[in-house]
Amino acid sequence: MGAAVFWSLSRGGILSMLLAFAGVLALVGAASAGRRKGLYVAAVIVLILGWVTYLGWEPVIKRLSTLEDVARDPHSDWRAIMFKDAWRMGLDFPVLGTGAGTFLSVYPLYRTLPTRAVAASPHDEYVHVFAETGFTGLALLGLAAVLFYVTVIRALATRRNPYVRGFLAGGLGAPFAVMLHSTVDFPMRSPAIAATLAVVAALLCRASRIELTRKQKGSTSAEKEAAVPVQATDGGGPDAVSARHAPDPGSGRRSRPATHNLRPLMLPSALVGFVVWLVACNFALDPLRGQLEGSLIHRSQRSIPRDPGRALALIEASERSISEGSPGDAELHADLAALAMDAADAVSDPVEKLALADRSLKLRMTAARLEPLNAQHPLWLAIQYLNFGRADLAWAQAERACELLPNDASVRAYLADAFRAHGYAPLAESYLQQAERIAGERGVAEAKRLIADVRKRLAEASEAK
Repeated sequence: MGAAVFWSLSRGGILSMLLAFAGVLALVGAASAGRRKGLYVAAVIVLILGWVTYLGWEPVIKRLSTLEDVARDPHSDWRAIMFKDAWRMGLDFPVLGTGAGTFLSVYPLYRTLPTRAVAASPHDEYVHVFAETGFTGLALLGLAAVLFYVTVIRALATRRNPYVRGFLAGGLGAPFAVMLHSTVDFPMRSPAIAATLAVVAALLCRASRIELTRKQKGSTSAEKEAAVPVQATDGGGPDAVSARHAPDPGSGRRSRPATHNLRPLMLPSALVGFVVWLVACNFALDPLRGQLEGSLIHRSQRSIPRDPGRALALIEASERSISEGSPGDAELHADLAALAMDAADAVSDPVEKLALADRSLKLRMTAARLEPLNAQHPLWLAIQYLNFGRADLAWAQAERACELLPNDASVRAYLADAFRAHGYAPLAESYLQQAERIAGERGVAEAKRLIADVRKRLAEASEAK
């Protein structure tokens, strides 16, 4: 598991895990949980580093070396830009936010990133919560975190049993790692991480309330025996009932509660639980089906140049699969539209080329209908209409993309380049001027480089005429 964190190439995940291990070692030492437990933690770290050494450090070091670029110019980092955009989004709705789960739809109205891609999170869990639920949600999150850490750390300071202290010290590493990672990413949006952390938090809270010493452990059995009342009787009446349920002093056995009345309910309960589990698994597998379908589409894009004749059949099969399994997944429709457009460029038969281009257009329109606030769809529709020679429809979709992203200079630069490539110089000049004005106000370096490239190509096309 630790080696997998390294090979995920998540810079925040790697640094958070290493800091969490350091925190666990510090807590084990402060809690006096025993030198041997500290050696166990150190051994785990050595095993992780050894396993990563076996797999190879080159991709990990290459990924971590990008931190130097971030440190050199932190304000141009995309995560810093998303952080500021999401913060402005939350400030516009400070009390209750825009609503849980609405970030994907609302963020394009605030985005200043130099890209047309959408974002499901600002890569900061706390800012994400603030944007969607306002100061109310942020306060509840902070209160829950404070109560949890106060409970566990207080138990760590007051408990005397070394096993309990060691468990508390080690267990705090998991929430500490997730808490750190959440400042630069969104791990709690993963159901597996959220569920695991909930179980760990429950175990820690339960462990913070128990205390076992050797004296208590040895006297528990005697105390329970002494607590059972045994009444002697030689006749009927209430005392006879007590005597029948009292343990035999000579037998050494304790009385057991009567559970035979619950046995008829065990099988129906198990069947109901099994059915609920199957239904839950079916719903849980829906996103996985979508991921597998998307992976298949991306693999097909690489194989189209080698075998373009199979493209139309593959796209029809994928479209049928999406309509049955994930009809509301706009991303899958958009990926399939891109696959159809790539196939249209690869095939030589004009009839198949037209059929694939038409299928791509319909799939892209479906994606735009499912995600009306995603500017990526009208941007691609504008380019596809230009390929069909319909500059009027392309201009309408271009204006829609600009309306959704009023502060994005890159979108206007892309549009200017597209209209330039199809011979519409006046429209290209208009969008390029808008991009230069926005880039001058926002000062995004990457957008300025893109605008400079488009300006150069536009000047070359004008000189050629």
